[in-house]
Amino acid sequence: MPASFSSGQYQALEQRQRLGQRGQAAVRILGLSFEEAEAMIEAEALSNPVLRPMTRALGSPVSDVLENTVASEIGLIDHLTSQLAQNAALEPDIGAKAQYLIGCLDEPGYLREAPDWIETEDGQLALQALQGLEPAGIGARDLCECFALQLERSGERSPIWADLLSRSDLIEKQAFDELARQLAISMSELRERLVMLRSLDPAPGHAFHRPAPVMPPDLVVRTSDTGELSVDLTRDRQIRVGVDRDAIAALRKIEHDPQHAAYVKDQLSHARWVRHICRQRSDTLLRVARYAVAFQHEAVMRGLGHVRPLTLRAAADFLDVHESTVSRAVAHKAIETPVGVIALRALFSGVTADGAASVTSVRQRIQSILDTEAPGEVFADEAIAAQLSAQGLRLSRRCIAKHRKAMGVAGARVRRRRLALFAGA
Repeated sequence: MPASFSSGQYQALEQRQRLGQRGQAAVRILGLSFEEAEAMIEAEALSNPVLRPMTRALGSPVSDVLENTVASEIGLIDHLTSQLAQNAALEPDIGAKAQYLIGCLDEPGYLREAPDWIETEDGQLALQALQGLEPAGIGARDLCECFALQLERSGERSPIWADLLSRSDLIEKQAFDELARQLAISMSELRERLVMLRSLDPAPGHAFHRPAPVMPPDLVVRTSDTGELSVDLTRDRQIRVGVDRDAIAALRKIEHDPQHAAYVKDQLSHARWVRHICRQRSDTLLRVARYAVAFQHEAVMRGLGHVRPLTLRAAADFLDVHESTVSRAVAHKAIETPVGVIALRALFSGVTADGAASVTSVRQRIQSILDTEAPGEVFADEAIAAQLSAQGLRLSRRCIAKHRKAMGVAGARVRRRRLALFAGA
């Protein structure tokens, strides 16, 4: 103890530090998923004999649940990096550049944004090293190069392939007679080659994409006979904590010792505090969810395409809490609705520039339009804007393009080429 501190001052400082740590834990547990929060409580129980977790009713260990939430598949970057590390013949500086290029790949495995040095001799060697990895087609700059890499890997080195891929405009137009004439091959051979093209993978990186695991719902929406909605916590995903009376009784048998008496009192106080923050977590989660469901009644009943603009700050102002509290409450939580299980966060959305609609609903509507595309009918951004306008939602072409890119959707020309390439000849 520092000489400048009296015993009382030191105890007061220690108490303030403990309160600070408790406050941080109370804030932290709100932002955790059910599995993470349960693991946190079980860790607390290991050091507190009077604290008794009561959550896991089905008998599954927390470790099993956590393991089941982690995708077993190796990610694309890890897969490519491990292959690169096994190439002992690769010079270190070329390997470092190839590793950098791996980090530039998008989800389908394309190198759409390459650094300036890619055109240098070392850059080309690094690109060759990347494109030599599995799966074939990784590191391509466009669809034609992706297919060319896969064809070369399979032993198809005929110059006709390069000529065929360079005439993608004729494939888009389905001008197969003209295409066969320009390639000087028969229609039957052209059909065979198009069938082989359709067997190739236009997005080799997708095989290593880790889809977000479907979250079990933490809350459930119920509908009454009168159409009113109610929200409750899912019974088997509530964090419940009890105080072990038997442990307290056993400890109190030795509380004649002042040191032991203080220990029992401290552990009991801590257990009650843990129980309090668990109840507080449930109460806050319910308040936020009930407000969101009431606000987004139509989206809950009809789907996310009907989400209204609702920011975290607006919800926080209504509930008289800090915005970060709402943010933590909706993180890693799911809610079961009449239209399926959705992330609680999906009920909150920013607004478009004019405030007319939520970002979520706009992107849902764009996706519904894209889902109707066919080889002969691919919608440019202007056409998507026109369809939305007919639905009563007016957005500029530039705004559509911004949303489309944020959704990871390629432009109309690329989509048209892909659809045409995979259409029957």
